Amino acid sequence: MTMTVLILTKLDRNEYESNRLVESFAQKGITALMCHPDDFDIIVDRDIRKGIKYKGQDLELPKLVLVRLGAGIYLNWF
Repeated sequence: MTMTVLILTKLDRNEYESNRLVESFAQKGITALMCHPDDFDIIVDRDIRKGIKYKGQDLELPKLVLVRLGAGIYLNWF
């Protein structure tokens, strides 16, 4: 069984740091997928293994989720 890692990012797929993460995981035999967080659906059901969909397709539960969204904090200075 292979290990799967999801990298949640809103940045472009060509973003250097995320691509390097995917390459580094691949060198260790780990599958890493870059996913946009807005493309997920979570179905609340008794069978949690089938409760996550990405772009409408069933998604196997990953072993790790790496969130690269940034702080998202914007301050207004007066």
